[in-house]
Amino acid sequence: MTATSFVGGGQAGYNYEINRIVFGVEGDYDYYRAQETFIGGPIPTTSIVSYSQETKQNWLATVRSRLGWAAFDSLLIYGTGGVAFSDWQVNMHMTSAGVDAVFQSDQTRTGWTAGAGMEYGIDQHWSAKAEFLYMDFGNATGSSVFPPPNGADFTHNATAST
Repeated sequence: MTATSFVGGGQAGYNYEINRIVFGVEGDYDYYRAQETFIGGPIPTTSIVSYSQETKQNWLATVRSRLGWAAFDSLLIYGTGGVAFSDWQVNMHMTSAGVDAVFQSDQTRTGWTAGAGMEYGIDQHWSAKAEFLYMDFGNATGSSVFPPPNGADFTHNATAST
């Protein structure tokens, strides 16, 4: 299995503070080039002699609310959650007795995201932060069929989370 990735993007948001409690909303868009490839050999108890799977994500976007506590003058500790969007591609390829079966899915997926972080205010308009986000985009399901004489149907289920 091989995996590669790169992330870069931008974010905008607004915060409102009342007695050290901070309410906010933010959105971000990230170029997220993640790719994972898995190549396998024979599957025991079947006639499949090889298979491969490749998953890709090309971008991510979120719209989130956040709630935090201004621990010190310029440090904010917060939790965040909202909706997430991603371009998600899955390609599966199986070979049996020289015959191929292929499953492909290319979708913009909508899911949810939640996380936590710390943000430090550099001045009134700029800040730096460290944040953990979990994103879940559900499952992509589909099927592939080996034509006769192999004649087998396969159901595929791939989970998309980041």
